[in-house]
Amino acid sequence: MSEVLVALGPFQFYATAPSFEKLKFEAEFRWAQQERIKREPASQFLGPGERSITLDGVLYPEAFGGAELLSSIHAAARAGTVLAFIAMRDQSLQGDVMGLWVIKSIQNTRSHFGRSGPRKIEFAITIKSYGPDGAGFPGGLF
Repeated sequence: MSEVLVALGPFQFYATAPSFEKLKFEAEFRWAQQERIKREPASQFLGPGERSITLDGVLYPEAFGGAELLSSIHAAARAGTVLAFIAMRDQSLQGDVMGLWVIKSIQNTRSHFGRSGPRKIEFAITIKSYGPDGAGFPGGLF
């Protein structure tokens, strides 16, 4: 079996398949506009906003399997499951826990159909920080 790169709860993404091609991080910051008399509005920093991660990838079910991964992740999302996101350090399955996350959206595009179904599935899974107090985002990713 190939090396695990990241895990979202029990769902593992490998260096080969199932894998992802891009890992996009986004952090928002909250600012409020304060009206002022005879001056431009001032911006007041309210603190950090939402953090999100999007995993973009491609599955080739006929060659490598992995189609069941999306179904399982979809079931966890429908159940409102809170999952740990873990960046793996080595093959011993030890890694850095990057906090708790919820699945915000799952997209997939199926193509190259054969008798057994799609031969190619492109996917995007977006997760948002669950946001418990003091959770932080260790590891310096953002």
